[in-house]
Amino acid sequence: MKNVKEIFATRNRKMNVAHSARAHQQGQHGNTQSGTFYQCPMKCEGEKKYKEPGVCPVCNMHLAPVETIN
Repeated sequence: MKNVKEIFATRNRKMNVAHSARAHQQGQHGNTQSGTFYQCPMKCEGEKKYKEPGVCPVCNMHLAPVETIN
């Protein structure tokens, strides 16, 4: 029997694949503005930021855009 963590991880991966496919079809994938960074809304990796949108390697949630101070 799968534990709760495995069930949610599988569900999140399926949702992320569907979201990525939709974003690609709509031409939104990879269109980032310079100066925009992304990080996990749950802060799984502390304050680690990424240059491109994607999913958190720890919890599989979508990375959220964060404002940067110029």
